[in-house]
Amino acid sequence: MKSEAGPKNFPNYAAMTTLVLGIIVLYGWAFDIPLLKSVLPGAVEMKANTAIGLILSALALWLLNDSPSRRHIRLGQTLALCVTILGLATLGEYLFGWQLGIDELLFRDTASAFNRIPGRMSPYSTVVFTLTGIALLTLPVRSQRPLMWTTAVTVIAIGMISFLGYLWNASELVTDRVLPPVAVNTAIAFILIGLGIIRAGWTSHRIQRTSMELKIIASFLGTFIVLVLMGGFTYRTGVAYEQSAKLVGYTQIIRSRLGELYGAISDIESGQRSYLLTGKQKYKAQYQSDITQLYVDRQKLEELVADHSEQTHNLAELWPLIDHRIGLLERHRTIFESEGLPTASKAIADEDGNETMRRIRQLTNHMDRVELNLLSEREAAMTQKRQITLIALLATLAVATLILGLLFVGIRREILARANAETKAQHSATRISTILDTVVDGIITVNSAGIIETFNPAAERIFGYSSREAIGQNLSQFIARRVGDNPDMKPNDLITPDDVRIGNNEQEYVGRRKDSTEFPMTFSISEMVIGTDRYFTGIIQDITTRKRAEQVLIEAKERAELANQAKDSFMATMSHEIRTPLTGMLGMLELLSLSRLDNQQKSTLNIAWESGRNLLRIVSDILDWSKIQAGKLQLVPQPVSLAQLLLDVVNTYSRVASTKNLILWQHLDEHIAPAHIVDPLRLSQVLNNFVSNAIKFTPHGEIELFAERIEHADKQETIRFSVKDTGIGIRKENQAHLFQRYRQATADTARMYGGTGLGLSISRRLAELMGGTVDLISEPGKGSTFRVTLTLPIANEPPSTLETLHPEVARSAIEPLYTDGIAAPRILAVDDHPINRELLASQLKLLGVHVDTAENGATALDMWQTGRFNLIITDCHMPEMDGYAFTRRLRQFEQKGGLMRTPVLAWTANALSDEIECCQAAGMDDLLVKPVDLAQLRKHLKKWLIDEVPTTGAAAAPHLMIPDKTETPEPIDHAVLNLIVPGAADQRAVLDNFHLHIHADMRSLLDYAELGDSREIVQIAHRMKGSSRMVGATELAAACASIETTAKSANMGAIWREIPVLHQALEQFDAYLQQNAEPRGISSECP
Repeated sequence: MKSEAGPKNFPNYAAMTTLVLGIIVLYGWAFDIPLLKSVLPGAVEMKANTAIGLILSALALWLLNDSPSRRHIRLGQTLALCVTILGLATLGEYLFGWQLGIDELLFRDTASAFNRIPGRMSPYSTVVFTLTGIALLTLPVRSQRPLMWTTAVTVIAIGMISFLGYLWNASELVTDRVLPPVAVNTAIAFILIGLGIIRAGWTSHRIQRTSMELKIIASFLGTFIVLVLMGGFTYRTGVAYEQSAKLVGYTQIIRSRLGELYGAISDIESGQRSYLLTGKQKYKAQYQSDITQLYVDRQKLEELVADHSEQTHNLAELWPLIDHRIGLLERHRTIFESEGLPTASKAIADEDGNETMRRIRQLTNHMDRVELNLLSEREAAMTQKRQITLIALLATLAVATLILGLLFVGIRREILARANAETKAQHSATRISTILDTVVDGIITVNSAGIIETFNPAAERIFGYSSREAIGQNLSQFIARRVGDNPDMKPNDLITPDDVRIGNNEQEYVGRRKDSTEFPMTFSISEMVIGTDRYFTGIIQDITTRKRAEQVLIEAKERAELANQAKDSFMATMSHEIRTPLTGMLGMLELLSLSRLDNQQKSTLNIAWESGRNLLRIVSDILDWSKIQAGKLQLVPQPVSLAQLLLDVVNTYSRVASTKNLILWQHLDEHIAPAHIVDPLRLSQVLNNFVSNAIKFTPHGEIELFAERIEHADKQETIRFSVKDTGIGIRKENQAHLFQRYRQATADTARMYGGTGLGLSISRRLAELMGGTVDLISEPGKGSTFRVTLTLPIANEPPSTLETLHPEVARSAIEPLYTDGIAAPRILAVDDHPINRELLASQLKLLGVHVDTAENGATALDMWQTGRFNLIITDCHMPEMDGYAFTRRLRQFEQKGGLMRTPVLAWTANALSDEIECCQAAGMDDLLVKPVDLAQLRKHLKKWLIDEVPTTGAAAAPHLMIPDKTETPEPIDHAVLNLIVPGAADQRAVLDNFHLHIHADMRSLLDYAELGDSREIVQIAHRMKGSSRMVGATELAAACASIETTAKSANMGAIWREIPVLHQALEQFDAYLQQNAEPRGISSECP
């Protein structure tokens, strides 16, 4: 039900507005502000007594509105009586001439506009106040409502008529032509007061307005508005027609006056002539009378043309001529009377009287023509106004007829629609009855007291009662309790009319059948209002079968969750158990690679290293797939240089590609931005998978790694990474399932080439996580192209990058963090596995720090309490006390004792994301995943011990000799050369052999350049690049790589422009060999 607060408050709004209007006018009287007394400048002003009457009326209406108390009623009726007295008193002054002295009781009235009696309100206002007081007096009395309605409507009518007078500019209503008018603000106040009284006396009850009623109201309202607007327009055109008619009459009068004027002059001449010829006095008297009448007509004519400047000017020229002619006639009369007729005749013959009359006749004719033109214009305007008035009347009639016609059509349609609706309602009732009888859900209807009024057959089947037994019973008899409610709740309290849970939502209850058995059910309750009565419709479902199924599902879900937990536990255990021995094996291999080995030993060591890394990669793939499936794999976007990332991928597989005589090269689109925001680990993982597969399935040829920009938008780029090989290719029918887990191209692929079948599946899911796509283009026998397309944000600043070395080079190029053994910090390494503990200690010692070890958390806690350790690296899963418990106890001791926080780094083989959360929750600061190489370990130590790194001290740990930065840059990278050939003599032999082969390749390259064979140039430049990198000739390798890239485009002109750069790099290498008898090497052995 819609709230009636808005309509019921309208009387208060009307009273408040009227009160404000009255106060504003009194303020205008107090400070003599005309604009506040009269909204329209120059119009009649609201009198002070009128403002007082409006204020009293507004207060009375406010007190009597909305069922007030008896005290308010009495006070309101007292104010209403005062309003009636004010109106009657002023009305008595008009009717009986009373002088009560109330007109200027408060203020002296000096207004001049329509102010016959200063300070006295309009007679219309006296009637309105009398009627308003009567309406307010009878407002609380219901038996007097007809009188109240009549008086209020009369008040509104007077206000509306006065307001329309201003709207139409009706002089009879807005001027004192008939009676002193009402001010426009007074008229508005009368309308508000009348409407407020009618709304206050409106009996409040629910009325459901139909669309037809609204149409009728809208039609009558529209007709009224049209009549008001068109009536006003018609009135204005009528007034304009009347004014035009008056102007036509004025013009005709002026023409008549002009003719009379000329005739009067002629009569004067005729009278003078008769007097001169006869000498009789009666002609003289007539002559003098005509002169007097001429001057009277002259004054009237001047008044008639006063508003016409041209005619006024013509009169100004005419009067001197008339005066001159009258003067001549008077002179002739005087001569006649003194000297006789002959002398007078001679004077008449000698003077220009005829010329004067000719000029008078011309001027009067000209003025008549002017008036004739005005007459034509004014008659045309009058005709136009008459036609407009007629059109307005006809238009008003047509619009009113149209509205009434539309109203008739609407009423007829409504009648037909209602008849149709009744028919449909009958049909609908039949269908609903059929539905209610056939639905499987129980449907019942209850009243606001909870008594059942309808009970369908399904409800009979559910509860066991017949409809005859159920109807008239209370609903509580069929419901035992609501699920979740207090079991002791009384049944009658289950459903109440004001229950907030009543609605369209479904709730569970425990039902009670006729045999007193209870069963689970759902009960959906909705409210409907018919007239003033509330009813509730309930839909009931017996959910016994569903509850049994839900219980089965719950049990199955619990078993699945237990199985999932077991799987997660197995994956964590597998990660730990496999990574733990791998950690020891790879770590020891890394340490062994730093010792002095011959070439055979190095080759064997590299095979073991690569085999261990491959096994670790398989384990990582399985764990990655498990994390992806569980939705626990998280990306870590950061600024990345794509050029450096691609170089890292190529460097990782360059040696493997060389062993298979494959050409591996990269190409980066020059339009790609310097840096982007992406997870470098996961993007590298995808590209590594692609390159690894390409090398595996390509027996000969080349592998190309591309990065090209395909779209550029605001602050982001869409980049396609492609790995193209010349391998065995994949048939079309096998491509569809290639990205599925554990699937390869054919059944023989795994047997012939190896692999788990997870790499491509993981790559696709990683690309999807990064918002990209993966696709494949392949043809058997011609090779394959794997592509990943990503949209990457552009980084504001490119990341700082270092030259990436080959993994073997990186292992041998690690510098210790500390060279001063005395100032080096002490680190506590905690692990229950002896091999891993020894490995970690050895790696830490290589980095120049002191190391103590502990086999579990309890021992480590006792050792830490000595206060000697700057950092702790601990395994997470150990007997007696694991790493989590150890860290929590350590943090508790720090907090209680106010000790400085000791950094704790987790060292775990569990790579799942849950491990990170557990480490953070225990209070650990960082995490290292087994196995960790020296570079990663050094990076983390530098991060957490950087503030304690000594800046001075003698070198105590072995280190690589670094060329003096002040010397001229040398063309050989000694770190790479030391890795390949540790001994100085062997290094010289390798460089000499390299020198011979590089010059031979240079000559071949020039020969093929002369022939224009770009494909052979690509092969030779690639071979030269690889051999240059192996001996550390970085400048030579860069020049060869540039020629290789240029040759792929078959642009021979560009190749010849690159060859001088290669010549210069080769000359620098030759000069280096000549200047150095022995190349630089390792100054001391690594322990």
